[in-house]
Amino acid sequence: MNSDPLTQLGLTITQAAYWLDVEPSYLAQALDEEETPTWLEYCLEAMQEQYEEEPELFQYFRLGAELKDRSWSSQTARAAIPVLIEQARKGEPMSYGDLDAELRRRDPSRGDAGLLQKYGQPLGIIGTVIEEIRAEALDETSPVPRVNAMMPPLEALVVRGRERLPGKGINDFLISYLRLLGEKTPEDLMLREKDRRAAVERIHADIKDWQDWSILEKLARE
Repeated sequence: MNSDPLTQLGLTITQAAYWLDVEPSYLAQALDEEETPTWLEYCLEAMQEQYEEEPELFQYFRLGAELKDRSWSSQTARAAIPVLIEQARKGEPMSYGDLDAELRRRDPSRGDAGLLQKYGQPLGIIGTVIEEIRAEALDETSPVPRVNAMMPPLEALVVRGRERLPGKGINDFLISYLRLLGEKTPEDLMLREKDRRAAVERIHADIKDWQDWSILEKLARE
C-alpha cells in the first residue's frame, strides 16, 4: 500500500478519507493502484498546497482532535476520561451527578456545571473519539493496535440516577457498538426499555472486561 503522500501530511488513510469525504476502503484501493488515479492526484496536490499554507487545519482530522480545543465540553471530556476508566475497572456505572461531583473534587476550580444535561456533549466527544480509535485500529497505516477495533463505548457508564440507564443521546454510539458485536437490528433494541436495559448491561460488562484504555488515556493527556 502506497501511503507515502499521506505520511508527509501526517495523516492515516482513515483521516485522509474524512478530509476527502470518501470511504477509507475506496481511498486505500486507489492508493494501491499501480498508477495513481487522476482524481486522487488532484486531491493530493490540493491537500499538499493547503498543508503548506495552513498546516493547523489538518489537526482537525487527526485522532482525538475533538479533545484538544479549549471549550468547556472538550476540557470536561478530557477530565472525565480518567474518572470513567477508574469506574470501568471497578465495574460500576456512575450518575451524571456523581461524575460532576468527582470532577469538582479533583479540580476545585471547576465551576457549577448547572444543568447536568450539559454533560451530554462531553460524553458525545468521548464516544466520537472511541469510534475514531476503532476506525484507526483497522487502518494499516495507523499505529493504533488492531485490538482496539472492539473498544467498548466507555461513555455508556454514565447513567441517569433513577433509571440507571444512559441518556438516549448516546443511542447512536450504543447501536454502533452492538452492530460490531453482530446484532442485526440494534436500533430495535433501543425502542423498548427492557431490551435497551439488557443491551446496556451487556455493554457495561464489556466495559468492565476491557483491559487496555491506554490510547484513550494518552489522548486525554495530550
